[in-house]
Amino acid sequence: MSILRWIGNPISEGGVTECRFDLARDTGTVPGILWTPTQHYHLVPLVLMGHGGSGHKRAERQLLLGRRFAGASQIAAVAIDGPFHGDRVASPLEPRK
Repeated sequence: MSILRWIGNPISEGGVTECRFDLARDTGTVPGILWTPTQHYHLVPLVLMGHGGSGHKRAERQLLLGRRFAGASQIAAVAIDGPFHGDRVASPLEPRK
């Protein structure tokens, strides 16, 4: 069973609304961010964005893409921290050599 919890208040700026959430699952919590066009009058497509190894959902690239999808393209976007990424690790991972 999964439970979605919205965290804090949405932030709207430049035609984009950003909402933080946690998806509580039996196997742990998945933190994420949802970007949507602030004003939309119909259903909008949704893009799930991934990020590379030991990345973070709030990395500059993710923030830029999420805001661009929602603002310029009128497409909702979500970024999550996968296993062993971002807020799902207690401290940053050591780079592999």
